[in-house]
Amino acid sequence: MILNFHSKGHYRPSGKLLEAYQALRADKTSPWLCNAPFRSLLFIPTGEMMVCHYNRGYQLGKYPDNSIEEVWQGDKLKTLRDHILKNDLSAGCQACFYDLKMKNFRALGASKYDFIPANEQGYPSLMEFQLSNTCNLECIMCSGEYSSGIRVHREKEAPYISPFDDNFVQALKPFIPHLKKAYFTGGEPFIIPIYRKIWELIFELNPAIEINISTNAFALDEEIKSLLEKGRFNLTVSIDSLHPGHYESIRKNAHFDKVMENIAYLRAYSERHQRVFSVKFIVIRQNMNDVPELFDYFNGLGVQLFPKLVDLPYKYSLLSLPSDALMGLIEKYRQQNFSSDTVLKEFNVSRFKNMTQTLTDWYSKVVEREKDKKLQNASASDLKQGIYRKTEAFLKTQKTFGDNEKADLLAALNMVFEKTEKKISDTGALYRIYFAYHALDARLICAELMRNPAEKLVARFIEESKA
Repeated sequence: MILNFHSKGHYRPSGKLLEAYQALRADKTSPWLCNAPFRSLLFIPTGEMMVCHYNRGYQLGKYPDNSIEEVWQGDKLKTLRDHILKNDLSAGCQACFYDLKMKNFRALGASKYDFIPANEQGYPSLMEFQLSNTCNLECIMCSGEYSSGIRVHREKEAPYISPFDDNFVQALKPFIPHLKKAYFTGGEPFIIPIYRKIWELIFELNPAIEINISTNAFALDEEIKSLLEKGRFNLTVSIDSLHPGHYESIRKNAHFDKVMENIAYLRAYSERHQRVFSVKFIVIRQNMNDVPELFDYFNGLGVQLFPKLVDLPYKYSLLSLPSDALMGLIEKYRQQNFSSDTVLKEFNVSRFKNMTQTLTDWYSKVVEREKDKKLQNASASDLKQGIYRKTEAFLKTQKTFGDNEKADLLAALNMVFEKTEKKISDTGALYRIYFAYHALDARLICAELMRNPAEKLVARFIEESKA
């Protein structure tokens, strides 16, 4: 269940907080707290349309029931814009509100939309396309939302049927001439047929658009290479280790040598056309010792890097490490001395240091967990009650939630419990599930409940039960 919260007045950051954020913003001239409602549209595989990845609770409409035009000109978007003009983040923007409160400005979802140029014609400047979960890989940390293979083989659920069709491509024609940027994710963008059709339309109507692709770099055929030459593609590639066995244990179905060959091609393409090329990688138990080597290799090549610590699945997360192993890893990371002789490399190194600091914060939580004897001796039922109690206690401290909203969140949590236990009856499996979620901050649990349908959370719960 995705919850829509609209408690007026509760989600307005203070003037001092806004001043502090504004001082660090990339777009200091923006007349509003967030550009997304005024410049952006996002499309997700179920057909829903919204303004950004961080506000999925406030849906503007659904294709094909609603057209792009009526959504962009519609009352729901006008209402959201009115909220933002008043610095009111109650219309689904609670995640950004909490990041503001914590002064976590660089992680703030709204900040990602500071880089969208203004559009004087009244059209969106950015469209983000996540039209399908079709993917050639079944990565261990991923879910069926982003991988068709995981959806069918691991989650044992019916495939998603994307509503986006040739009529949708045609419906984009009035918008593409006004776009500045277009982002394509998946699934794997290079194997989603409708994306190739949209790219061809971009080349015809507005070849100046910056096309941003996030790819696993495993599927790179001659048609894709030909398409790349026609457009202004910025590429982000995912690779998590330079050791073939470790890489292939994470990116199931991929082949390391082929991926490295394709990465070399894509990097050469980017250099030839002076386009942005970057690498992102997840940091989990399976590759934690490979990270410095991976980072050093691509940082040395002058590639922009985006490391990401994984919270879920917990069984792969560094949060699940014993405290001594986690501190050993932190010390190893602290001892690294990467090249920082350019602005880009300096920024890369700052990301690595920020990641290491986050691990230091995690270490304190792990130590606390290990000292908790009641937790160590708890049953599956005890753990479930503990998750509920810690979530309830967290909500009691949150003045930004109304009583009805708190009750809705707790009801949603109980729904996830009930649906999980209908699918899993083994007490050992339930223990692993509830222990994993007991380790998470209540704030993160609430964010997941607000952002995602129960079905997705149940799938995540069940994944924790597997060895």
